[in-house]
Amino acid sequence: MLKVVLVVGIAAGLCYLAVLLYFYLIQRRLQYFPSHRDTEGNGNGIFRPWLTDQGAFLGYFRPCEHPRRIVVLFHGTEGEALDRTWLSELVPESDVLLLLPEYPGYGAKPGTATEATLYLSAEFCWTEIKKRWPARVTLLGEGLGSAVACHLASKVSEQGVDRIALISPFTSATEVAKRHSFFLPLQWMHRDKYEVQKLLKSSALPLHILHGTLDQVIPIDLGRKLLDDYPGSTKSLTAIPGYGHDNISSAAVDSPFAQEFRVFVCDQ
Repeated sequence: MLKVVLVVGIAAGLCYLAVLLYFYLIQRRLQYFPSHRDTEGNGNGIFRPWLTDQGAFLGYFRPCEHPRRIVVLFHGTEGEALDRTWLSELVPESDVLLLLPEYPGYGAKPGTATEATLYLSAEFCWTEIKKRWPARVTLLGEGLGSAVACHLASKVSEQGVDRIALISPFTSATEVAKRHSFFLPLQWMHRDKYEVQKLLKSSALPLHILHGTLDQVIPIDLGRKLLDDYPGSTKSLTAIPGYGHDNISSAAVDSPFAQEFRVFVCDQ
């Protein structure tokens, strides 16, 4: 009997190790969900292609000749940058320049999405912004883009960024994943951790968070924890009742509860 138990235990252990190896190998396929609808990077009637002087594709911009402010939106893990043209409804003011940076491996941008490549891409976009436009900047992050926005803020907060606005943010990607895969030791397995809480540990920029109360992907308690631990003195959270992860952008644009957030994003 003891031998049978031992054999079963070894078999179960080997199966668990096989599961761990499988998830370790495919984890980025479970973390990034790019689309490639605008494969040529042509943009649309509102947003035009944003290119370097050498013609490299960076994302999209809504033209503004003399912007009083720049809003840079780093999008979430699904889709591509051009899916976020709702930003023009969130910020209808014509004197605000809107930028939609694209991630490596998303849309028309070549490359592979990883934490390192997304951060490097954001930093490169920043150098291009500073070359062309002198206005003050709002860094706006949505979901995964919250980590990208906060990383950039940690690097350039004294170079023109004066506020951070986050939609459905999290403390770390590992903490989010643990909510959905509690049986895995993700603190040791996770490659792309996106530790937003650590990125903001020394920030003093004004911070405003928008989060849906019914978010099942990134629960609102993670947004609240991020806010509670934020060291800056100017911080607030707007909870939108009845909204989840997939429809929070429409709430940001239309909900009367989000008016304070909209003002924060583009106010002088």
